Amino acid sequence: VVGQSWARLIPPQTLDEVYLKIAALTPAQPTFEIINQNYRPSGQLGWTEWRNFGIFDHQEKLIAIQSVGRDVTVLQQQIQREISLNQVFQAIRNSLDLATIFATATAEPSRLFPDLDSFVVQYFPEQEIWRHVAEHQQAAEAATTLGLEIPDADNPFAARLKQFQVVQVDDTAALNDHINRDIAHTLPGAWLLVPLVVEATLWGSLSLISAGAERPWLTEEIELVQAIAHQLEMAIQQANLYQQMQAELAERRRVEAALRESETRFQNIAANLPGTLLRYILRTDGSSSVLYISQGCRSLWEVEPEQVVSENCILWDMIHPEDVEPMQASILASAQTLQPWSHAWRIITPSGTQKWLEAAGRPTRSPSGDVIWDTQVLDVSERVRLDAERQRAEQRFQTIVANMPGVLFQYALHADGSEVMQYISPGCLDLFELSAKTIEADINSLWAIIDPQDVPILRASVVQSAETLQPSYTREWRVNTPSGRRRRLQG
Repeated sequence: VVGQSWARLIPPQTLDEVYLKIAALTPAQPTFEIINQNYRPSGQLGWTEWRNFGIFDHQEKLIAIQSVGRDVTVLQQQIQREISLNQVFQAIRNSLDLATIFATATAEPSRLFPDLDSFVVQYFPEQEIWRHVAEHQQAAEAATTLGLEIPDADNPFAARLKQFQVVQVDDTAALNDHINRDIAHTLPGAWLLVPLVVEATLWGSLSLISAGAERPWLTEEIELVQAIAHQLEMAIQQANLYQQMQAELAERRRVEAALRESETRFQNIAANLPGTLLRYILRTDGSSSVLYISQGCRSLWEVEPEQVVSENCILWDMIHPEDVEPMQASILASAQTLQPWSHAWRIITPSGTQKWLEAAGRPTRSPSGDVIWDTQVLDVSERVRLDAERQRAEQRFQTIVANMPGVLFQYALHADGSEVMQYISPGCLDLFELSAKTIEADINSLWAIIDPQDVPILRASVVQSAETLQPSYTREWRVNTPSGRRRRLQG
């Protein structure tokens, strides 16, 4: 190099930095240090660390530079790889999308090693195959390997990867097994297969290939690829966890939507059911409350659902004083036996209206010992009123019938010829010496005491009236009572 321009030994892109440092030299600050690339006798680029000292004349003009340098190529290559590796780590970790992670994990190693192609291969144990799922090939015209499937059975490299071992092939031409020899026809050269292990389970491999050329793998290269693979493992695990969380979140949203739909459907059903639905709890300490009550409580009790849930005593305070103890007793009995509960009671609403309510519910005992009833409550005031009117009408009817002479009865003749006494007044005991219960249970008990000579005539009259639907006959006939008395009757 003696006699040559030093500038010819430095790449053009670094000259400006050197010139700037030289221009900054002064007698007061005559030194500077710099690390720059330079050409070696082999033509390859290396790195040199220089310590430079400027020499000035009496007019303070720079006339020479003394320099001492040392080769720092290995150190600089390590630093550059560390920088690149950190960039790889950040690029991989900056995404939770597997496709993006794979694209980065294959592109960055190929940038670090310009002569290598990178592939992510996933292992599918159920299908017993290894499939290429991502790639970065240096040659733009190279045929894609995406979807390429590699057999797992009887594959010696697969067996080693399952042992979490790195597979190193310097030249695929030396392969002996038929599976990998076949693959080498598509991907010849040198292979480096690094296992990807996620949560202690083999996930696949990060594979680097020197396309079409044999290549010895250096220890530092293998360690670098292993470091990238380790980051890829963590990224895959994080992406899987993210996808799992997203799936769980989607499922939670689906369940919540279904619950909302179910709640809306329940509320609509409850709103259209007669009466109201409520859930009542009796705790082991004796306290009780209404856990839920439907909108129907407004029409039954004249209060809002929120009031009932927050103040359980509201409903108890409306119960008619005479019905409180029977109500409490019925609830306790159901709680003790866990038998279905049903009860009817009176309430007096805030407006002063008295109502009859009827409820039915099925109890269940919780693990804590509390008893819960899901109950439907109906307003049966109108039914109670009608029942009372029917009872009064029945009493009036019985009073009239009891004071009528003779007997009043209702007789039915069916289409199949069968007959029944649907009703007969109490006077039958005096007239026939047979109770109403006996005759209603067996009409033949009455036919048995009619004089045999009159039976055919009476039956013929009944049939004729049934066929013509004309008013029944007025006729006399005879009966022989159980005591032996003979009576002549008219009906």
